[in-house]
Amino acid sequence: MREPLGNHRVALLLVCVGVAGWVLVGCFPPQTPGQPSPSTKLTLTYEKATRTAEVGLPEGSGVDPTKLTVMSSVGTATPGSDGSASVEVIEPGPQLAVVLSPGGKPMLLGWLDDYHPSLDCRTTAEVLLYHRLCLWLIPPEVVHRAVGGLHQTNVLGPIVTALEQAIVADPEGLLSGDAAVTAAVEAAAQQVLASAPNAKGKASAAMINPEEARSGLTVTQTGGMNAVTIANALR
Repeated sequence: MREPLGNHRVALLLVCVGVAGWVLVGCFPPQTPGQPSPSTKLTLTYEKATRTAEVGLPEGSGVDPTKLTVMSSVGTATPGSDGSASVEVIEPGPQLAVVLSPGGKPMLLGWLDDYHPSLDCRTTAEVLLYHRLCLWLIPPEVVHRAVGGLHQTNVLGPIVTALEQAIVADPEGLLSGDAAVTAAVEAAAQQVLASAPNAKGKASAAMINPEEARSGLTVTQTGGMNAVTIANALR
């Protein structure tokens, strides 16, 4: 069973955003004795695009939007007085972005794509619930479906309210931890998991990925959510 989302998990999320920025990798083949050092390296390339971000601050925060920074994995931008900014992102698909406070601390989170420019307490709640539910474990080809589901879910209200109150109280304090935010995220997660088919009691889940055999081992879950079987074809 996963533990409740705490400030250390929010911090981990933001570290992941920073790590995603390291996209140029030098790759060298194995070298045998007596061979000269390779003179070339492999560079990973990716497509970039510019997307509009619309930062929405809770009423009463007192924060000047022009003092904020919108950060993606490949670029940063400063919003205008209306909260809008143009920031570079990796194509294709939604791109996780962070709004940094005037002091450089995370305030808001959200996924930017062509149809969802907002970065506010609602999108922050979506990202926090995504990580509490461990949806990053699902195969990449269906991540967009999980994100789309979070855009439409109706369980985020208490998280949004708790985030608004926390930011108004201390715009620099998200990573310091807020008991109301943590409790709201946990309650929403349990509500989502408890509504799953065949859910009993306090819900938890496991996912097997990859599904196919690797190195002679096949992991199956044919006995239900609480049973895992490993078959070894080499014995």
